[in-house]
Amino acid sequence: MFGFVRETEEEALKAGVDVTGIPRTGLDIYLKTIYPDVQDFAHNKAFPGLRIRPDYRSDTLKLIVEFDGIPHFLNKAQFDKDMEHTAIYEAAGYKVVRIPLYLNLTCSVINRLFDLRLNERFFDADVSPFNKDFQPNFFCLSALKRMIKDFKEYAPEQIPTMLKSIESKSPDEFEYIKESL
Repeated sequence: MFGFVRETEEEALKAGVDVTGIPRTGLDIYLKTIYPDVQDFAHNKAFPGLRIRPDYRSDTLKLIVEFDGIPHFLNKAQFDKDMEHTAIYEAAGYKVVRIPLYLNLTCSVINRLFDLRLNERFFDADVSPFNKDFQPNFFCLSALKRMIKDFKEYAPEQIPTMLKSIESKSPDEFEYIKESL
């Protein structure tokens, strides 16, 4: 069974079992399962002609896959830098999939993110990504708005679990998020 995503299998093994008791899973493992015939995913390699390094790039698919962990949501400068990189990749003809750590990579979420039709058993939609160490009240406003958009677009079935997990821990954000949905 797949767990909460980490950037690589190595990082997932270091992180170990999460609060749900499920071992974390590297994004490389997810990508091998999603695209079993694609052999050219390059990890953390400079984008041609530039000094930016996407998490994963497939030139065959013209696809960039970025895992956005906690630091990507804490300050506006990092958030804006991510959006600039996305624009650069897209201008070069790549599709960009940004996977935020708060979305559970269920089959339906993967299908929406990657525009695919898979039937694999991936992650459980009823597991909350939020805990005492990670709540939306840590996010900059731009990231909070992105989170709302992401849940609506890619994981509407996860909204009840997300709301339940933040209601008592982040009451101000809960009201804002609930009204925005």
